Amino acid sequence: TWADVLNRAGLGMEVMHERNAHNFPLDLASAEATPVALTAPSIG
Repeated sequence: TWADVLNRAGLGMEVMHERNAHNFPLDLASAEATPVALTAPSIG
């Protein structure tokens, strides 16, 4: 039923939110590391 579809969509959002919340520090670290890696060759 439509309620089941919405229920599954809600659970999917909850799972994605949990996964993103756990990975957020790693994403932040890689976002900070990437500009350093890109600018290092131009400095050299």
